[in-house]
Amino acid sequence: MQHFMQKYTLSNASPGIKIITTIFLLFMVPGLTTNLLIVYSKTGWSYDGLIEYYKGVESGYAKSYMELLETTHFHIFSMPVVFLILAHIFLMCSWGYRTKIAVIVISFLAIFAEICSPWLITYVSPKFALLMIFSGISISLNLLIYTVVPLYEMWFVKFNNGSIRNST
Repeated sequence: MQHFMQKYTLSNASPGIKIITTIFLLFMVPGLTTNLLIVYSKTGWSYDGLIEYYKGVESGYAKSYMELLETTHFHIFSMPVVFLILAHIFLMCSWGYRTKIAVIVISFLAIFAEICSPWLITYVSPKFALLMIFSGISISLNLLIYTVVPLYEMWFVKFNNGSIRNST
């Protein structure tokens, strides 16, 4: 894998690879936007709204065990797959190896926290809503990095003898 990451960069990819990767990454933008709109409609992007959504303090309708299980089942399969694909694309960027690995590890830890948070909010303490907020912010920022950095490097950066120069 390290050989792959050092020898192949997105800026030097063929036009076909750049186009297909760009299309995939551009699909991530409405995916993230849709997710943010769903979260807003359910919680109002607030700490109290998040607690209400899972605990049902005011409405009397807390998330049931089965609802949490179904949500977990879907997210535990889909989120790692999407991030695996995005991480592979990100590994082909020019950022330092350790920085890329740190970003990837943080994103998967955020996914883990995001998947665990509803259970913790519902069955342990509503204070775990903070964990969900921070993991959601981390996931959003990671998705932004995973999308913007490769797009920028594919279309606006060229490498000359190992050094980076802007193509604009």
